Amino acid sequence: MDAYMSQIENKLNIDQLLKNLSKNDLVGSNGISSNGLASLVENIIHEIMNKEKNEYLNNATNDKSNGSYERKLNTSVGKLNLQIPRVRSGEFRSSLLPEKYQR
Repeated sequence: MDAYMSQIENKLNIDQLLKNLSKNDLVGSNGISSNGLASLVENIIHEIMNKEKNEYLNNATNDKSNGSYERKLNTSVGKLNLQIPRVRSGEFRSSLLPEKYQR
């Protein structure tokens, strides 16, 4: 799994993620703002999950993307609004997500 994640990380376009945020989003009068940092973390998580989904779909030729669903995650940098990608078969799950809760 570590080799897989390093492949995903190598493909991230960090420059593009930073361009999507304006300087005012990241830096406030007292330094780095928590909202800007939360936005950056949110964008990085989205990028990683979408790269994982695309890698999965490249290997699962009979499966198709099926949009995403929204989840909120409270972190030390603020509340993140995440769009979790999904596929039609339901077999894809990002490695960033915890295991499914079983009752």
